[in-house]
Amino acid sequence: FNATGFSFEYPKIMAVQQTSTGKSGIFSGTHAEGGQTYETFILTYVDTIATFGINKDEIFKDNPSKAASDLLEQDIVSDPAGVLDQATEIGDITVFSVDRGTYAARAPFKIRFGNSTKTFSGYAISIYVPERSLHVKARIFALDPEKAEDILDRFLLTFRLE
Repeated sequence: FNATGFSFEYPKIMAVQQTSTGKSGIFSGTHAEGGQTYETFILTYVDTIATFGINKDEIFKDNPSKAASDLLEQDIVSDPAGVLDQATEIGDITVFSVDRGTYAARAPFKIRFGNSTKTFSGYAISIYVPERSLHVKARIFALDPEKAEDILDRFLLTFRLE
């Protein structure tokens, strides 16, 4: 997937939809067979100046690892992707660096949809790139917890600034 300013790889087996409006957009990928969804990958990205204003973006730039964590905490309270709001469990947030000058926060979660007894395991990621005023957030979840972790690892290993 290539967007304005970054790229990453996703599993080839996923059916993909994407929309983009300049420096903001949505990517979603799903692997389903026989009416059963096995893995889902939802990613949104926004220009932090356009979304939060220049003053807030300057605050983010003063402490970018805290910005990544704060943005993820904000999504845990009210997730625009509609995933974390439905989570049955959300684990602790960990903060790390993805690439040069790229700060990230991650939290594991579990979720069930509707009346289903099947539990999906996944990860919520928030990446802040101060030099680009870019916020990327991903929700990755799968029926098989190892598959969710594999998709997460591939995403993080292939995330590149363009």
